[in-house]
Amino acid sequence: MLRSCLSRFRAAEEGAVAVDWVALTGALVGLAILIVLRVAQGATGAATDLGTQLEATEIPGTTFTLGTSDPGSSTGGSPTGTMSP
Repeated sequence: MLRSCLSRFRAAEEGAVAVDWVALTGALVGLAILIVLRVAQGATGAATDLGTQLEATEIPGTTFTLGTSDPGSSTGGSPTGTMSP
């Protein structure tokens, strides 16, 4: 009886397949997280560089000013600004 039980246990592969599936899925999730972090770092660097270049760019003869919707507001200007030549 014990011998037949051990024989069936050794022949069964459902548990091994489940362990393989969990290991593969975990590896893929880890790889996806690493890829997302790497892309996010690159995108942040590129956005910072672009912002720096845009801030340094001047358009001759044009000034931009933002109006404030509430003079006591500490949030800055309104989303609509004025452009004067």
